Amino acid sequence: MHKKAFLFTVLGTQLLFVFLLIHKSSQFIKESYKKQKLDVTKNELAHTKEQYTNQRYALKNPAQIKKFAQEQLGMQPIKINQIKRIATINQTVLDKPIAPLEQKGLP
Repeated sequence: MHKKAFLFTVLGTQLLFVFLLIHKSSQFIKESYKKQKLDVTKNELAHTKEQYTNQRYALKNPAQIKKFAQEQLGMQPIKINQIKRIATINQTVLDKPIAPLEQKGLP
């Protein structure tokens, strides 16, 4: 009687170990797939980061800034006669005397 119980216990334990080994292998494979998927995502993000970095450096280029300002914003280069006009306008503003606050009707 004890021999049969011992035999069933050993066989049951062996079967339990086999199932645990299969479970461990399946968990290992499952985690390997997760790691592989995360590696692919990491590589895609690194590639996207590199693209954005290149785009940022391209946008910092002075020629690109000038092109954007002229095409998108409609800005034009300043001419020398415009600079003189601005200087004369500033000079006329500075030459005018500033009236005291009481003369303007303010308290």
